[in-house]
Amino acid sequence: MAEAFGIVAGGISVTSLAIQIVENLNKVINFCESIREAPTDIQRILTELHILSNIVSNIQLVHEKRSLPESSEATTKQCLGLVRDDIRKLSSLSSDLERKLHSDKRITRTWARVQTVLSEKKIAMLKSQLDSAKGTLQLLQSCYIFQDLRALSSLSSKTPKDLGYSWETGQLEDRVKVDDGLEKPFYLPIDLCSTPKDFMNVLSVK
Repeated sequence: MAEAFGIVAGGISVTSLAIQIVENLNKVINFCESIREAPTDIQRILTELHILSNIVSNIQLVHEKRSLPESSEATTKQCLGLVRDDIRKLSSLSSDLERKLHSDKRITRTWARVQTVLSEKKIAMLKSQLDSAKGTLQLLQSCYIFQDLRALSSLSSKTPKDLGYSWETGQLEDRVKVDDGLEKPFYLPIDLCSTPKDFMNVLSVK
């Protein structure tokens, strides 16, 4: 398992992993969409497959627009590698069902016909692999949240007073009143509120 993680982290890009996942998801989606009068549980699986595809595509877009820290990228690759393996199994199962139905050229097929090859056990397998992929993406989301929290905690600990400012001095037109309705209102020098980021940084150490 460690060797597999090393291969994923070192040899394949986040974009490549995302593309592989989406391609395999599309194969399963196409199979599910071909079933007419599908029961509720199959419709639910189809909806979750679409959501999963959108999430992975968004991860790819975010990664392409901004570079991740090395540790974050490695974690992302490992998680996407696990998701890829789960979705490959789903894709393999749907391809096997296609072959058994001998209906590759059919655009649609009835649920009664699909039931001849799709047992309750195989439906459970579909759900299990899908749940595993969803769980891994939830784990990745948790990693991102903790990374953001660490980034916030590493911001400068200097308060405005440390920087030579006084909370309650200055001309009225040169300061902004901050009142959240919970604590005593206070005033900030206008140059500490020039951007939303600057303002939030000040509030984080107030």
